[in-house]
Amino acid sequence: MPIDQKKMIGNVNIYMCLAAASLFTAINVGTAVPAAGAESLSASMVSQTDRINVSGQIVDEFGQPVPGASVIETGTKNGVNTDVDGKFFLRVPKGATLEISCIGYETIKVVASEAMSVTLREDSEFLDEVVVVGFGTQKKVNMTGSVTAVDVDKAFGSKPITDVSKGLQGVVPGLTISYSTNDLDASPTMKIRGTGSINGDNKPLILLDGVEVPDLSFVNPDNVKSISVLKDAASASIYGSRAAWGVVLIASKHGPAVKDRVSITYSNNFSWNQPIGLPKYITDKDGILAQLEEGIIAQKNVDGQRIEAFGMYYDMLGTGITNWFKKYSGNLSNPVYKYGEDYEFIDGTPYYYRVSDPNKEIFKTSFSQTHNLSVNGNTGKSNYNIGLGYTKNDGTLKAAKKNDVKRYNVNLSTNTQVKKWLNLGTKVMYVEKEFEYPYGYESSNGAMGLIYYTMRFPTFFPFGISDGSKKADGTYASESAATGEGLYFRHGNAYVANESICSTKDQYLTIGGNMKINIAPGLSFYGDYTRGRYNYENRTMRQPYYVANWSFPKKAAVTTNDFLQRTFVNKITNTYNAYFDYVFDIQKQHNFAIKLGANAEDLRYDSQSVKVNGVQNADIPTLNLTDGKNEGIVNESLRHRATAGFFGRINYNYKEKYLLEVNGRYDGSSSFRVGKQWAFFSSASAGYRISEENFWTNIKPYVPTLKLRASYGSVGNQALESWYPYIATMSTKTVSWIGTDMNQVSTVTTPSAINADMTWEKIRTLDIGFDAGFFNNELNVTFDWYQRRNIGMLVAGNEIVRYVGIATAPLENGGDLKTTGWELQIDYNHSFNKDLAVYGTFTISDSKSEITKWNNTTGALNGWYEGKQIGEIWGFETDRYFNSSDLNADGTLKAGIPDQSYIQNGSFRFGAGDIKYKDLDNSGKIDTGKGTIDDHGDLKRIGNQLPRYEYSLRLGAMFKGFDFEVLFQGVGKRDMWTTSSLFIPHAACAQTNIFENQLDYWTESNQNAKFPRPYINGAFGSLSGLPGNSGCNNFAPQTKYLNNLAYLRVKNLTIGYTLPQNLTRKIYVEKLRFYFSAQNLLTFDHINGVMDPECTGGWSSTYTNGIDMTYAGRAMPFNRQWTCGLQITF
Repeated sequence: MPIDQKKMIGNVNIYMCLAAASLFTAINVGTAVPAAGAESLSASMVSQTDRINVSGQIVDEFGQPVPGASVIETGTKNGVNTDVDGKFFLRVPKGATLEISCIGYETIKVVASEAMSVTLREDSEFLDEVVVVGFGTQKKVNMTGSVTAVDVDKAFGSKPITDVSKGLQGVVPGLTISYSTNDLDASPTMKIRGTGSINGDNKPLILLDGVEVPDLSFVNPDNVKSISVLKDAASASIYGSRAAWGVVLIASKHGPAVKDRVSITYSNNFSWNQPIGLPKYITDKDGILAQLEEGIIAQKNVDGQRIEAFGMYYDMLGTGITNWFKKYSGNLSNPVYKYGEDYEFIDGTPYYYRVSDPNKEIFKTSFSQTHNLSVNGNTGKSNYNIGLGYTKNDGTLKAAKKNDVKRYNVNLSTNTQVKKWLNLGTKVMYVEKEFEYPYGYESSNGAMGLIYYTMRFPTFFPFGISDGSKKADGTYASESAATGEGLYFRHGNAYVANESICSTKDQYLTIGGNMKINIAPGLSFYGDYTRGRYNYENRTMRQPYYVANWSFPKKAAVTTNDFLQRTFVNKITNTYNAYFDYVFDIQKQHNFAIKLGANAEDLRYDSQSVKVNGVQNADIPTLNLTDGKNEGIVNESLRHRATAGFFGRINYNYKEKYLLEVNGRYDGSSSFRVGKQWAFFSSASAGYRISEENFWTNIKPYVPTLKLRASYGSVGNQALESWYPYIATMSTKTVSWIGTDMNQVSTVTTPSAINADMTWEKIRTLDIGFDAGFFNNELNVTFDWYQRRNIGMLVAGNEIVRYVGIATAPLENGGDLKTTGWELQIDYNHSFNKDLAVYGTFTISDSKSEITKWNNTTGALNGWYEGKQIGEIWGFETDRYFNSSDLNADGTLKAGIPDQSYIQNGSFRFGAGDIKYKDLDNSGKIDTGKGTIDDHGDLKRIGNQLPRYEYSLRLGAMFKGFDFEVLFQGVGKRDMWTTSSLFIPHAACAQTNIFENQLDYWTESNQNAKFPRPYINGAFGSLSGLPGNSGCNNFAPQTKYLNNLAYLRVKNLTIGYTLPQNLTRKIYVEKLRFYFSAQNLLTFDHINGVMDPECTGGWSSTYTNGIDMTYAGRAMPFNRQWTCGLQITF
């Protein structure tokens, strides 16, 4: 267990000691003496002259005082509890032995002396005492399922983490958290143990204090007490159908157990965010001239013509650009383009010479800040915790008028022991997020103007503001261009700077109460109810704006749209949990824990949207202040869903050596029709603590703990995209050719086809693993192998419904999916002394998924079929470049060379400097056959788009008040095929720009180049059996240009210093820590910095397994974050 976590648990131990001390005093055992130093009589009535005054302090391994420790003279009732500083005073006979104990620490005996300093070691058994599991806790040594308890203090406690998902990324084996873009309000993709179904998002159930939360971004990391990740069916099945893909259990902080104690903690961090992984644009003179030459060659290879871009001929740009570098390149600080220097007109066409660095033009270093305040205390029978949080993240778009996200958090919890048999608690959480952004820039997918065009055009296209072609004498070179004076050119920042500001607001409120009733010894009842309300409001506005059109110089409108749209979403959730616990033993050897209960969740969803034209006042964007307030487009959606279940769990162990757990749940879901709504699912797991056997005695000094475990179970999945998949529905729409734009006639579509017999997907998981500890449990190893099968996966029916107007097949339970994987975690902790300790954690996991049954018999490669590996990439095997010896005099390929004409698109013809593919089926031609698994021609599996071998390494040390930690995170294998222009030069005719890495192309004198001979629009096309627009010509999917997205990242580096308590307590401060942190410090990859290996999203929505196949990398970049902050506790 990492040292900081041990310190955290040590603090919990201290609180428990104080609680026990309060109990010790309350029941007045014998003649116990308070810590103030009053004397107690010994039962033996030893003579006063034979006694000594003993004073001392009890501390832990880190030198921290242990309050509430029990100090008792052995064999008597003469004893005291240590005070808040761990100090005690006691009068005992000379030579007496003192027994010192505290919950969470090993009990020791020492001979009394007048001045004592005693160090307690933490009890390793206690440290393993409890892990949060479904509807309760379990001792870690007795767990038989696959559960990972997150080191919360390491993940969040000392770092500038504002989003729980980012703190969890890479630290839990088997939990994949990925961001394809760094959009300000982006949510990650989360999966536990890979892909489990082709339906839904395969997202795990996320519970905060037993209540499902819509997104981890709503959880304040500062208020998290513990996180457990339940990964196999045995541990997750008790939650039923919602937990088909695992569970992330989050418990929030609550008040301390220490009586009459109040603690106030404030923490902050201030961060500077620097975009990284940016495209390598060509911005130097020699590079620009080489780019012009490459473009000239590329166009000649197409049709022998001169290349031009919006009238600018490349062979006429070189002289002007060279002159600009020589005379005017030092004037970049002025955004206004100056006629005669930065551009000129030739035969009425503008030629631009100024070269800009797009990365500097559109991005900036942004600022973020976080503040958290918590107050917790105990007033005897009640404790409470109040948490307040504020976070503000500024975006990195340089020209945006507003681009930021603000989050406000309020958490309140109370707990009261009303009676000895009754405990009542309350929890309230309120979260509000506000996101402001320029229209179209809420995500990378909408950022067409800036991201798309910036990467599309060369860097000599104008980024700045037009001077209207004003000459030195004050006249204008073009009357038309003069109309655009003072306006941004239609490129780059012109879009983001002029768009209207839009906003979204998320509000999430949960109010809950719980009770625990102790009915009889070992028998208790627990119940809770939580009502949650989620409100979403979006205000989208767009108004006309104008730019200087650089291709046809004049003032021009980018958009004439003028509208205001308001969208409201309201979700109300009611969650009920109730269960009985009965714990008992037989002869203190056979230990039982029985749980019986039920839970239910009810969700009501209501969304409304209104869109009207004619915004009258952009500063007051309300529906009433619009020209079309009486004429608009209105939409509304009402939905209702409910789940319920009855569950039971029996835990048994014999002397904590032989372990058994059995779960059963009768689950119901409204996602299926009556008669198919209920199903029973069960699981069982067993463990064997072989290290507790007598024959292990000689091995125990080296391997003190070894537990073998296995589990098997099933759970249902009802996470479907449709709320009512068993009901034929008709969508509404408007008829565009009847009525005005905002007052169109409404109609409905034909009914959807349904299959009333469809039912649950059944998820069955087998898990085998072990937990081992070595060398006094300083080195711990956990390993799991698992196989998960989705039986009866819902897929489109094989027979297409063909009655009037319907051609979409309904769902049926016609597929099976198998996922196989393994996970490994290694922890090491060692304390050299109270001042120096080191720790490390290594995790690695892998999984792969395969279709094992499918009702479709066509076997099309670009569809689903039996044997398909989820994420697989099909392509050709690259042989080499063609050279002149392969060609006849007329340019055709010589006899004996396989024909590649099938891959040719448009006017392209293979020749010297082009890609030669391997004829794998020896057919004498290169093709894709029928594009099926049985006949795929020369195609083969060349890679897989899903991440494999995800790993992390955390290393840390503590020396006196200093702490140091570094976290490495990476992916061992991931492939990507994309025709994005970042990777494929001139992928489409519109992509006129190339990048630094694309200047290495084939010529007769450079035949070992990275890229083939240049060719405009050389990759835009499709081949049978492959996804649309996946490539053709020289860039059909192939091994040579398959990208390796494996990477290693220095995810975080943190250095902190905690001031000594003997100094801080003088100013009534219990703890004061300063720290510095760097996030995403270094990245090592195989794509030479072309893009960030995690940033696989893009501008379009053509995603396959998280990768944009056409525009990968055209997304908001990730940031390198520099942070400083403090943590102070009073």
